[in-house]
Amino acid sequence: MYKLILAALDDSANAKLALEQAIKQAKLCDARLHLLHVVNLFDLASADVGMPDPAGLRNQAKTYSEKVLANARATAQATGIETSSNTRSCWGGGSEVAEQIVEEANELMVDLIVMGTHGRGGMLHLMLGSVAEAVMRHTYSPLLIIRNPEQQPGKAPMLQ
Repeated sequence: MYKLILAALDDSANAKLALEQAIKQAKLCDARLHLLHVVNLFDLASADVGMPDPAGLRNQAKTYSEKVLANARATAQATGIETSSNTRSCWGGGSEVAEQIVEEANELMVDLIVMGTHGRGGMLHLMLGSVAEAVMRHTYSPLLIIRNPEQQPGKAPMLQ
């Protein structure tokens, strides 16, 4: 059924749940698992005071992303699944992060995308958007979206 599964990850609890599901699907289908972390450089730049150093930001992004991916890779590889990973970056919010996920999925011709959602509603959804929703609108790959069962719809914490 699935031969290559892309798991789009950040460092949230929802991403950990999505990774668990991606691993289950990969084991069921004897599929390879590709882990993707998209770093929003604007978030890193806004944490600094003054003019950001582009080279420094890229190094910071690589270090941060490698930490996220190393943990996920170790978890997946411990189950015996063939695993690869990549980091992408962008300067924008949800729609640009989604664009990076869809581009990676298209380039690799993945059979399934698995990702978590924060389940924000109302004004937060309007202001921050939904990466999962944007991926759904632009991908042709099947998409499995994982919600944290401890978060009620529209009752997710404001920021994580």
